[in-house]
Amino acid sequence: RFCAQMYMTGVWTTQIFRLGGGKTCDALHFLGASKYMLDHIVLLRILRMKTKFRNAFYASFAILVASVGVTRAFEMMGKMPMESEYGVSTADRARRLARLPKELRKKIFLAELFVMISENMLFSSFVQGMPSGLHDDDGDDYDDDDSIQEEGRRRDGKTDNKQQNNGME
Repeated sequence: RFCAQMYMTGVWTTQIFRLGGGKTCDALHFLGASKYMLDHIVLLRILRMKTKFRNAFYASFAILVASVGVTRAFEMMGKMPMESEYGVSTADRARRLARLPKELRKKIFLAELFVMISENMLFSSFVQGMPSGLHDDDGDDYDDDDSIQEEGRRRDGKTDNKQQNNGME
């Protein structure tokens, strides 16, 4: 059921409500995209990702949300259409940007740069973290109660020598 939900959220975001379809369509796209990213938090648990990858995912998601908001605020200050706005060509947007004060253009550029960097960090932290839960050689288990391993058992089903020897080595 969870996989079907994620799949449908992806269809919602990439097929039904694509960016550039108008304000309502764009708002529904961002709603679906946010839901899709939140679904990944469930996958962090399922895949038992290491803390450093989870933290990188959370941080990049927060930076992404903040930088999208900041970008839009700067665009509104300059009466700029959103990059994805329906009927606005890339050339038209570039002409409008060129007419803005240099300081505002710089702020928009930096905000958009943060959007791109955080999107890539989000993807990278997730993809690089996926295999991290397969091995438990650094002792960094996912801390939730429902994912704690049975005492004295490793994920591979073998008995842990530390537990078997009552912690004596």
